[in-house]
Amino acid sequence: MSSINVGCENYLQQIRFVCSGTEAVMSAVRLARAYTGRTKILRFLGGYHGHFDLVQNKDEAVLRDAGLDPAAMRSNILVPYNDAAMVERAFAEARGEIAAIVLEPVACNMSLVLPQDGFLQDLRRICDREGALLVFDEVISGFRFNYGPVSNLLGVEPDIATFGKVIGGGTPIGAFGGRREIMALLDTEQMLQGGTFAGNPLTMAAGLATLAELAKPETYAELERKGALLESAIDRHRAANALDFTFARMGQRVRVPFLAEGHLGALARRCTAPAARELHRFLSGDADAGLPPDAGRGGDHVCIYGKPGRNTRTLRSRRVRSNRGSRRNALITPEVLVLVQARRSAERC
Repeated sequence: MSSINVGCENYLQQIRFVCSGTEAVMSAVRLARAYTGRTKILRFLGGYHGHFDLVQNKDEAVLRDAGLDPAAMRSNILVPYNDAAMVERAFAEARGEIAAIVLEPVACNMSLVLPQDGFLQDLRRICDREGALLVFDEVISGFRFNYGPVSNLLGVEPDIATFGKVIGGGTPIGAFGGRREIMALLDTEQMLQGGTFAGNPLTMAAGLATLAELAKPETYAELERKGALLESAIDRHRAANALDFTFARMGQRVRVPFLAEGHLGALARRCTAPAARELHRFLSGDADAGLPPDAGRGGDHVCIYGKPGRNTRTLRSRRVRSNRGSRRNALITPEVLVLVQARRSAERC
């Protein structure tokens, strides 16, 4: 299992297995701090890297700090994704203090935000200049878009990468790896890491079987074909109904935020009123559909009760919960409804 992962990229000279993605990122961050002798890490607003203290929060404006060590959060520097200028500014303000930049090279935990041209290259250049490490969190992206880390497709090598999910074939797994001189801190026990179930035989067997399937030549081509089919169906629906929203896709992973085309940006935390109206039009088919005056204000997203095109109503739903079990009344997100509708359209093709 180790030889398969290490053979996927030159910088993956050594790898260690753990039991979850959270554990993989936690170990990678600790390793970066041990290697550099620094304590601060730079992350990006909206990014999720697990639930340990150092990376618990996605946004400084909404801190979930119960039970957390305040000193851990003071070691975080959060800047907008795709903004290399803000990264430069952060390093200038914390000269010699930042151990690593930690990010998803393709931001899957923001639904899907792609790196702008040159952004990852800028991060690599800044880390090399400042003596910091570049850590790619590929717990989601690893082996999802190609056989290996997505960095293979992006042309930028990190110093450390983390993996999970796919490589375990549905069993609990995480992994982190990087250059030999960095990983050597583990061999010499300058940094301790271990776990009773790390690399257990059941998980390794499931991972080997999964990777064998993914290694077949047609696997990723078929995922790309299905993603393109879904994109085509959504585009036809958008054109037929004169809708203005953004569609993002990489392979089989898609995102449909209801923002005007070209205005996706790095992260849209709040759904605007125009976006809520566009969503309502999409689902109801009613170009003149009315909305509550405060629709799209104050919530993190808009949710819908009901089926697309029938008895739908938009709600502010930051902490809405539904215990009703029927499909008709279940609380689901707009993106799920969009994909259901688009999938039905694709199936008719």
